[in-house]
Amino acid sequence: DKQYIEHWMPDVVVLATGATPKPLGDAEIIGNMPVLNAFDVLVDKVKTGQNVVVLGGRYIGMECALKLAEEGKKVSLLARGDFGKRIIARIRGRMFEELVEKGIYLYAHTVPYRVTSKHVEGIHGGSLFSIPADTVVLGIGTVPDKTLEPVLQELGIPYCCVGDCDH
Repeated sequence: DKQYIEHWMPDVVVLATGATPKPLGDAEIIGNMPVLNAFDVLVDKVKTGQNVVVLGGRYIGMECALKLAEEGKKVSLLARGDFGKRIIARIRGRMFEELVEKGIYLYAHTVPYRVTSKHVEGIHGGSLFSIPADTVVLGIGTVPDKTLEPVLQELGIPYCCVGDCDH
């Protein structure tokens, strides 16, 4: 934090503060639907309800959907684009097979529009539709955590960002 940096006044800082989960975005939230983070679900830090909508069609979202389906949950997986982007083809193919085997509902090219207390509304091909849910899980990526960058700039301390902080 700022006090620590001011106390030590280093010559240079390697900023390795990681990343934080992306927020839901433009989708409107009405009511009290629990909106959880996929990382927290994957490490059993939080519990979901029985009808779960997972947002995010890349590795984390797909892996989270599979985990929840293995726990007996009814899972829907929404992706703004294609599923499995930037996943090695062999792994992606196996994940698709598992998603189908586990009965996960797949909604590619679907934009989350609104989250209410009882469902998630999505837009696909210009049409609005509703998916019943009691929990939403965000697996839509991360943003670099650069909260210390302004402090370093203010103090005139040179720095470089590494790892997830630098993407």
